[in-house]
Amino acid sequence: MYFKLGFFFIALLFTYNSMAAIYKYKDKNGKTIFSDAKPASDTDVEKIKYKAPKNTALKPIISTRIVDSQYIIEVVNPFYIPVEIKFISPSFRSGFYKKVIPAKSTVSAYKKSKVIPKFSYAWRFGDPMKRPDGFKYQFPVTSRKKHLISQSFNGRFSHNKQPNVHAVDIALELGTTISSARGGTVFFTRDNFHLKGQSKYFLDKANVIKILHDDGSYAVYAHILQGSSLVSPGDKVERGDRIARSGSAGFSTGPHLHFVLRRNSGMKTISFPFSFVNNNGRSFTPKERMKVEGIHNFIGSK
Repeated sequence: MYFKLGFFFIALLFTYNSMAAIYKYKDKNGKTIFSDAKPASDTDVEKIKYKAPKNTALKPIISTRIVDSQYIIEVVNPFYIPVEIKFISPSFRSGFYKKVIPAKSTVSAYKKSKVIPKFSYAWRFGDPMKRPDGFKYQFPVTSRKKHLISQSFNGRFSHNKQPNVHAVDIALELGTTISSARGGTVFFTRDNFHLKGQSKYFLDKANVIKILHDDGSYAVYAHILQGSSLVSPGDKVERGDRIARSGSAGFSTGPHLHFVLRRNSGMKTISFPFSFVNNNGRSFTPKERMKVEGIHNFIGSK
């Protein structure tokens, strides 16, 4: 896996959030190559390391305060989706305490008349009390071509562990239009990464759009093209709305859309099986090696 990058991109290497390495060398034609994998030959190689500023990704804000002799744990949820918080401390019954925080809200999650001991916490997107409603999802590609499903449920390459067991990879030409499979509220977007690779460094680097649905589940559209997102957190989208274009950033071997539906199952993010509908409104279960025509004339309900 390698990348033919100009010197313009080298400056961008310093914008990412962890230590990583890119190998710089010349191929047999004398062209400069930048790769996340060291070449097997005896070619002279320069290893470029880079470290970016501290990660400032959006997350819930947890604080403690005292009001009228009450000790309070306060949570600010900055997302357009509920989040579940799990507080962990020996002082809690059963050793933990869980609370669902509504979207875009500030909540006094826990109150006590005594000083609250030190605690740790974890959080997940979604309300664990919600359940998928069996919705038939529109094929998330707008085009008049047929597209190969290169990996489907329980795929051997990267769909064999949660939360991607029920994910689908759709091979696409670079820049193909991605459309929403179901209406909902956009709650997360990222489209500022341009490199791809198969090392562990790239596992969390995909450009993504995440959309919350009425049944509490949410869709993840991953590996979108850098700078192509047409939506922002808080936007409402309808089924079939154009949201981005296909790319290959992150843990990827080539341009494709990684599409998966997820929900919170008691502080565990899991994927679940689903069906698509085609241009005639007929539903089908996505299978590996299946070729599916992009949506271009079917208009379904939200």
